[in-house]
Amino acid sequence: MMNTPLSAHRDIPQGFDAGIANSLEGLGHQATQMAIDGARSVREHAVQARDSAAGFVQHKPLPALLLAAAGGAAVMLLAGWLMRSSASRH
Repeated sequence: MMNTPLSAHRDIPQGFDAGIANSLEGLGHQATQMAIDGARSVREHAVQARDSAAGFVQHKPLPALLLAAAGGAAVMLLAGWLMRSSASRH
């Protein structure tokens, strides 16, 4: 690869590579801002979900316990099924 600026080529006008650099810099800033905004939004949704779950557990402890137990049982059934199907292939 050559390390010459784009404007060193005959058919590309002077200052063209500076314009591209400015455009890329602007796009980089936009991408960074979008990532920051996205992370902030995810964080806010996570806090909202945590608070909602805490409220559910606090106000309805028995259904919360039963739901957690059912979720744990489902995960264990799935893990057992996967282990059995993996062992039967070998």
